[in-house]
Amino acid sequence: LLDSIELARESKDSLLRAELASRWESRIKTQDFDSYTIPEHHRKIYQEMGGTPHLDQNYTVFGQTISGMEVIDAIATVATDSRDRPKENVYILKMTWLNPPNP
Repeated sequence: LLDSIELARESKDSLLRAELASRWESRIKTQDFDSYTIPEHHRKIYQEMGGTPHLDQNYTVFGQTISGMEVIDAIATVATDSRDRPKENVYILKMTWLNPPNP
């Protein structure tokens, strides 16, 4: 929803932006963000295995970098737009399964 609002703003579509902003406002009013506490068993997992709580339910962890951190650093410095999206797509060209899934 926030991405759509930003796209409407960038395209100067004030009617769409206003409608989406209204939907966003109504969604925020129904949420009680201040009362949410990360459950203890989740905290333990974050402490033992790592993770980023605010990304939960939004992104999927699909791998781990064992070597080649310079590639990660290069990706982190790619120019981005106002929505923090890369101006040019970044692709994974090669990866290796260290522990392939069981069939």
